[in-house]
Amino acid sequence: MVWLFTDSNTYAVVERILIGVIAIFIFFLFLLANRQISKDKKLTIDKMDKIIFFLAFIQIGILVLYFLFYTSTFFLASIRACRLIQEVLLCMLLSYIIYEERIQEIIFKIVSFSVVSILGYWFTIAIIQNSQLDYNCKKMYWLVFSSLTFFISILTIYFGIKALKIIQNFINNNNSEETKAEKGVSSLEELKNRKIQIYVIILCSFVSSVTQLLWDMLAHHYAINSKNCTVYYSSYSFGTCVLYIFFKFITLFLSALSIYYTFYWRNRKNLEAGGDETDRSLSVFYDYRNDNVEETLNDRIQV
Repeated sequence: MVWLFTDSNTYAVVERILIGVIAIFIFFLFLLANRQISKDKKLTIDKMDKIIFFLAFIQIGILVLYFLFYTSTFFLASIRACRLIQEVLLCMLLSYIIYEERIQEIIFKIVSFSVVSILGYWFTIAIIQNSQLDYNCKKMYWLVFSSLTFFISILTIYFGIKALKIIQNFINNNNSEETKAEKGVSSLEELKNRKIQIYVIILCSFVSSVTQLLWDMLAHHYAINSKNCTVYYSSYSFGTCVLYIFFKFITLFLSALSIYYTFYWRNRKNLEAGGDETDRSLSVFYDYRNDNVEETLNDRIQV
């Protein structure tokens, strides 16, 4: 555990302050969004969406404490656990588009078991483990965190691509002038916007998770014969300060920002207008049924 201004490394202190400022700014964005979401009385945002958004909000709050106050294994494990649980829930929502209700029940049980397992692993690392370094890259448990996140992100991409195909097929089948007049051009345009949102989720998820995994792998590999593990994570020169700020933004903030964009920013007009239950514009993936997706997709497809 290292308090901010007791760190003897000037570059490390500068890095933490700069990232801390970024974290405060993003936290402020989440705070304003959360206030708007809490006033939602029209189910503009679904319950599961709110859970994922709130997890990202908590993650950003912990990042503020981690960088501007003191670094610790407890905080870092909490950040990694929040990120992993978000990924699991996003993967579940996307998978619900594809499978029928019977399969969805199995997926929900798997997800519930996964979340409990993640919390158990978090407890082991954050509470039971007593590491002097917040990020001890010689230990395998950070690699386990990043490997699991990467694996779930691959599943998210898989389910996301299949969901995109469902949306595109619906758009293609309802793109005639007669269908546009019947269903409305704006509805089809909205589905195209949903595609963008799914692309944002799966791209940010993959970039963030693969960057973290490669970083953990390289740090673990090169730290085996090194006495000082901190050089692979904490700045010690101007170059490493710039490099680590860039990589930490990708690994720690990118996924949360994609959730902010998808679950709030794209829907802020509906929230500000008081919303309308028939115009919901966040993900209700788990309400889909494979056998009637073409009947309900226009009204219910959300990201």
